[in-house]
Amino acid sequence: MTIEEVKSNNPDIAVIHVNDSGFKAFGKVLKKDLNTYVEYMEKNIPIPGQGVDYAAEDTGLMTLEKERHYLETEVYGQMPVEVGFCAGHNQIMDGMEWHYGCEVNVAVTDLVLFLAEYSSLEHSEDGKVHLNSRQVKAVYVPKGYAIALNPLVLHFTPIEVQKEGFSTVVALPAHTNEALLEATADPYLKARNSWIIYHKDTGRGSENDGINLKLKYK
Repeated sequence: MTIEEVKSNNPDIAVIHVNDSGFKAFGKVLKKDLNTYVEYMEKNIPIPGQGVDYAAEDTGLMTLEKERHYLETEVYGQMPVEVGFCAGHNQIMDGMEWHYGCEVNVAVTDLVLFLAEYSSLEHSEDGKVHLNSRQVKAVYVPKGYAIALNPLVLHFTPIEVQKEGFSTVVALPAHTNEALLEATADPYLKARNSWIIYHKDTGRGSENDGINLKLKYK
């Protein structure tokens, strides 16, 4: 689905293209051709019929040495990375997460990301955070685009723009999203290097309010 069709189906949501200058607040488009990832995903990782499949690290994607070397040296400054995927069906924001270190997405299908700057979070004296969905932007990412989200940019599960669902490669600093090594007093730290807040409509938290943004593709 083109961005024009997405905008037509969602007149109440401001959707920008990843090439627009407004995306610079959230990240950048990588100039490197990473379509080998797209080809691998299309051949080996089907989109599930329902729900979302996520793997922080996929053995096949990790064995694509040329692409992983580029990420580790040119994007992450000679730091180890994990390369996995996220694929499935999702139309609603539901929450936001953030990481220290950038996240690279390689779009295997057209998709939309709901994004917000970390500075949009309101911090209270008791340590709680709050985000109103008015601060969230919808960014259209066409198939084949590789992007690097800035560290701490708020994001969550990609949004499908076609009935077949969405699919993307996800690269992060190594060990991100693994189980915590010890108990933490931080209520938002849900996994290693992964902080999450949920929209109040989910019943899993109340830190994210306003409209729980939902994108229609028809």
